[in-house]
Amino acid sequence: MSEEKPKVELKRSIGVLGLTGITMGGMIGSGIYVMIGQVTGYSGPIMWLLFLGSLFYCITEAMVYVEMACMYPNAASTFIYLREGLGAVSPAFAKMYSFAMVWATLLPLGTATLAMSGAAYVNAFIPVPIVPTAVGLVIICEVMSYIGIGESKNLGNIMTAIELGGVIMVIIIGAIWGKDQGNNYFMWPVQGLNGVILSLNLLFFTYAGYEGIGVWSEETIDPEKTIPRAALLAILIVGTVYTLMALMILRLDTWQNIGASGAPVVTAVVATLGPSMRLVFSFIGFCSIFNTLLFGIVGTATRYYAYAREGIFPKFLLKLDARTHRPIYAILLNTVAAIGVQFIGSIAFVSQAGTLAGTFNTGVVCIGLMLLRWKKPDMKRPYKVPGPHSIVNFMVVFCGVISWGVVGLLNVAYWVPYFGMYGSGAIIYWFLVRPREGKF
Repeated sequence: MSEEKPKVELKRSIGVLGLTGITMGGMIGSGIYVMIGQVTGYSGPIMWLLFLGSLFYCITEAMVYVEMACMYPNAASTFIYLREGLGAVSPAFAKMYSFAMVWATLLPLGTATLAMSGAAYVNAFIPVPIVPTAVGLVIICEVMSYIGIGESKNLGNIMTAIELGGVIMVIIIGAIWGKDQGNNYFMWPVQGLNGVILSLNLLFFTYAGYEGIGVWSEETIDPEKTIPRAALLAILIVGTVYTLMALMILRLDTWQNIGASGAPVVTAVVATLGPSMRLVFSFIGFCSIFNTLLFGIVGTATRYYAYAREGIFPKFLLKLDARTHRPIYAILLNTVAAIGVQFIGSIAFVSQAGTLAGTFNTGVVCIGLMLLRWKKPDMKRPYKVPGPHSIVNFMVVFCGVISWGVVGLLNVAYWVPYFGMYGSGAIIYWFLVRPREGKF
């Protein structure tokens, strides 16, 4: 009689501080070191107020995702939230839409863009070819993903400390060595209302990272308590330092120079302290990109595993390494995909379409939460967005409207690949996947 093999599951090893570090690492990431310049170019010196205002939106959106993550602690995260939320009204449409969402965001295009950006930073130190270096960075991160979540978390926390330290350095440099640049901090945005909308779109991306907190729910200790605490703590810390950084960077150089620079933080610091700081902040920028790349790769492999468990990816991706408890075949698939897309042309353009996907789906997740509250009011909710019911409803609807408003103002060219993938995913589901599931 053969003995039954012990079941291997994802290992729960992430506590509040660890999850806060992971979330902050995803939020701070590469965005702030580039996007702050573009936001300044769109809005001028009032951009600090937009940083502060967008924090309200992000806190509300994060609480929506946390409520969903605590109801459905599943590494498939957004796929589950969409399926269950929309499924409260129409299970058939919900299954099709959630499958199409996975299909539309299948390739790790953001990973490829980050890897190539990281390779460009390496090239600033050592002359190296961009694509092979980007491939090397992907392989390093994939190896870290295989070694284990604990090791990846530890390395990521070191990188988070470096990039957060860079932001704090800018704040200190601005406070001590900065000087009045003649800015009117309440000047109407230089590009008017359109500049405000474009700035908000970039700021949502800059704050992005917390919405993926559900991916770690199956590797988190006591997720019902840990996830809300870590999400709120990460957003408050990052939002505070972002707003202070936005104020202080305007003391280091003119807003026109900051807005015109492709590396605004480096430009501003060098303008005040000289070229000796260029190497320091270029290194911090690389750490920021590498950190985002690392957690993106680790999270993507976990999502592939969860998708396989939900029946929308092949079952062989469920294979976990007995020692590291990591999904070995999902990591290999992610490696092949991430390396393959390095060789696709116009990655930046397609990646913009992927950012649109996240913003659009945020609005749908908000609707899903409202539908669950309406159709299943007695459902167990380990965490619920705090506050009076009417105010919470307004905040959730506000998030959805803002998300779709930003999408509506983006260049229509970005819509084509995204909604084209959505359409093809819906067709594949309806004619190939649905018949295997039986009637709804």
